[in-house]
This record gives sequence, structure tokens and C-alpha cells, in this order.
Amino acid sequence: MMGAGGLTRPFRPGSRAFRRSLIVLGAMCVGVVGVALPATAVGSDGTLDTTFSTEGFDNWISAVRVLPNGQVLVGGEFTHFDPTGANLSVKAIARLNSDGTLDPAFNHGGFTGSVWGAAVQPDGKLVLVGNLSAFDPTGTNVAMHNVARLNSDGTLDGSLHLPNATSGVIAVALQSDGKILIGGFFDVVDSVIVRKIVRLNADGTVDNTFSHQGLSGGIVNSIIVQPDGKIVAAGSFTGFDPSGTPVTVNRIARLNSDGTLDASFNHGGFGASEVKSVAVQSDGRILVSGDFTQFDPGGTPVTVNRIARLNSDGTLDTSFNHGGFNGVVRPMLIQPDGNVVVGGDFTAFDPSGTPVTLNRIARLNSDGTLDTSFTSGGFDKPAWAIAIQSDGRLIVAGNFSSFDPFGTPVAASRIARLTGSSAQVLPPTGTNADGPLWLAAALLAAGAVLVTTRRRSHAAA
Repeated sequence: MMGAGGLTRPFRPGSRAFRRSLIVLGAMCVGVVGVALPATAVGSDGTLDTTFSTEGFDNWISAVRVLPNGQVLVGGEFTHFDPTGANLSVKAIARLNSDGTLDPAFNHGGFTGSVWGAAVQPDGKLVLVGNLSAFDPTGTNVAMHNVARLNSDGTLDGSLHLPNATSGVIAVALQSDGKILIGGFFDVVDSVIVRKIVRLNADGTVDNTFSHQGLSGGIVNSIIVQPDGKIVAAGSFTGFDPSGTPVTVNRIARLNSDGTLDASFNHGGFGASEVKSVAVQSDGRILVSGDFTQFDPGGTPVTVNRIARLNSDGTLDTSFNHGGFNGVVRPMLIQPDGNVVVGGDFTAFDPSGTPVTLNRIARLNSDGTLDTSFTSGGFDKPAWAIAIQSDGRLIVAGNFSSFDPFGTPVAASRIARLTGSSAQVLPPTGTNADGPLWLAAALLAAGAVLVTTRRRSHAAA
């Protein structure tokens, strides 16, 4: 397995450990990812890759997934690709070739509304969540309520019962048994009171074996399923089981596999604002990002500037540098060497110590200190999603329009690719070769996980 320090023992794709390690991660809005497994991991250097198409999109992107064949799935609030050129209609969802050009083989009828989160099933079908009211609005115009599943070619999967979530859905995660976890603003799905988080059966119906005690006082932005089946949820909520025996949980909670609260986890959590995303390392420690500046607000408060690492029991990991950032941190990508690429709306690292100027993307060493070998010029507006291709290059997306805004600005319409290492991804093997389970297993083995789920309510932010 790959821990924070590197490769500790061989990873065998056909082994029992491999099968037990399969996890499918929520994305978000936004994106998850490929994974590199070199003998010696070398991270991206952060410069702009000019071989990637600069045509881009006319509005923000909140979800990015690198597919097993190298293509890139993106979701957001856009309606057109290449807005200053061909101006092709693509409504909230699009598939790009590996060089950033639009894939004409994918159905781009899309949605009315915006996609906030995406997950890819082992069979290649796409589970999409967000603020969605109709599929293919200029064609078949099928009504829906914030959750949909598409076939791999972008057509609507008619076998899924379209659940009626009464408000927007931000986060989605797939379990290895095919069940679907969703979280967001909603309190009701298909007339069942569920409060911000619910599990659906593989056919889209509500899973009544999952507790409906739910969360209160805010929303769910991110969900991740641990290898042991426990579920970490994060957002702006402050309570669990509001209609039963209320328990304070400050913006992060761990649930047992049946949806009940895991009492072994410290729920001291974070003060004020929100947690945007969570990622679980291969050693069980949990990275958390958001707009918070304090851990354990109701106990012994500790300053943590918008990024933190927790031990597996939810206590603060004091070996991690929490100098952090001066603005919100959203996506996190844990590289195989343990370094962490982060994006968001920040412009400085360590704002309370020795501030270092950087523009909305950075890379941290595994201990939370700034990796000064990552020399990206950054972006003029927020980065909301990061994914990694099989050669180690980084796909970054958000609401930006240029790269290196304070150096030599280069047009980049909401999506760009940054140069990376020569590391290679494990190829698909076995019965799930056409789906992402091999990728999820490699993520777990390498410690390379990206999870980011968040609504995009302020397009100009």
C-alpha cells in the first residue's frame, strides 16, 4: 500500500486486499480523478500545458472526472463550449477528449440547471446531481428533480427511478454494492423525510435500511465512503438527529454504514462557515478543507486556516501544519507521494505567519508545509475542481478566465491543464475493466484521493 511516505509493499490488482479496498468516492460537485503509481512519485510542476485546448466554456465548472480511457467528464452551469469560436451547445455536462477538445460522440443534450456533483459507476453510467429540472430541454425535455443517471454515451438511463429531491443535491458517492449516497439542501426525497443525506438503492428508490435521522442546521457539501463502509459527511450542519435525540456535530460527521452516528468519532469539528470537502488518506487520516478558521469551537479551540488534517478518530492531527490559507479551499488531490494539490479562492499561504503569495492553486508537502517546487502562476478566479490524468498532468477547472494573471496572462476559459510528472496509471484489469472500480482501488492503494462537492451559487465568485 502507499502511505504518506511512499510504497511499503506491492499492490496486486487481483488480490483479496485489492477487492476489499474498492471504494467509490463522491465528487462534486466536482471532480475525482486518475491516480499515478510510479516507483518514485514526482508531482506536477504547475506550468500551463499549451497542448490542451483553450476553447473552454462560457460559465463555471464544478465537477471534473478523468475517465479510465483518458477522456474528461465535466459538469457545471455552462451552456456552450468554445464560446468565442464554434460556440457549441453543451448544457451543464460535457465530455472532452484527452486533449480538451469536445467529444462529438457524447450526447450533449444536457440539462436545464447546473451539475454540482458526478460519480461514474463500474458499468460506465454517470450519476449526476445538482440543481436539475429537466434533461434534454430542447429535445425530449424529461422532467427531473436534482438527480439523474446517464448512459455512458450521455443519453438518459431510463432504468433509474428519478428520485424527487425537494431541494438541490450537492454531493454524491457510490458504494461498492451499487447503492448511491447523496447529500445537499434537501429534507425530503420521494415524500420521505431524510434531512440532508440519504441512501438510494441502485434503482434510485430510497433505501429504508439507512437511518433517516439526518443532519440539521446546514447543508451537506461532501460525502466519502471509507474502506470499512463508514461514511464521512461534511458541510455547514451543526446537529444530528434533530427530531429524535439531537447530538452536536460541528460541520463534519461520521456515520456507520447504516446511517447511525458513529460515537467513536470526535465531532468537535469546525467553527463558523463551512467544510467544503473531505479526503481520506490510506492511513485513515482525514483531510478537510473549507472556509473555517477554528477546530473544536465548543471545546479547546485551535486555529486552522481553511485546511486541516484529522486523525482517524476525528481528533486534530497536530503533526500537520495548519498555517493554511487566507481564502476558501475547495478541492484537494492527494498525490501518491503524499503531497496535496489544493484549489480555491485563496491568494496567500500562511496568512498569520509568513505569507506567501499564490493564486488559487498550491501544493502542500505531506506535513502541510508549502511545496515551493510547485511554481504555478495560478488563476484570476476560483479553482473548483482538480483531477489527474494518467501521465500525472493536472486538469483544473472553475470560474477562471486566465492563467498566470499577474505574470504573463494566458486565456483559459474555466478549464486548463498543468504539466506534471511521467508517472503512469495502473491500467484497468478484470471484470470491471470498463468502469472506475479499478481506479477507486488504485486511489486507495496509493493514497491519491480527490473529493470535492459544492454548489456553485455565485457564478462571479
